[in-house]
Amino acid sequence: MPFLHRNLGPVPIESLPATQRKEVEEYLRAHPLSPAGRLRPRIGRHGENWIALLGPSLADGKVGFGSSPTNALQAFNRGFGRATEAPPAAGVYPDP
Repeated sequence: MPFLHRNLGPVPIESLPATQRKEVEEYLRAHPLSPAGRLRPRIGRHGENWIALLGPSLADGKVGFGSSPTNALQAFNRGFGRATEAPPAAGVYPDP
């Protein structure tokens, strides 16, 4: 893998360096109906970890982490359908 900055904020797939963009595009072509294939999350890197992010931030979006862009997309797909908050207690509903 050619040198890539250790920190790369999440960017659109089209803005990734060529090697990583090719890896991501191949994964998405192989999994077109997956959440990542349909939604094309932004991809970034922090230290040794890659990030797949859909949303405004790590705290407010759907995210997957991995040791490569592909691993981050796989984690994104695995965690996509999971709730980010606990459901309300039985009989307790938020105000409309």
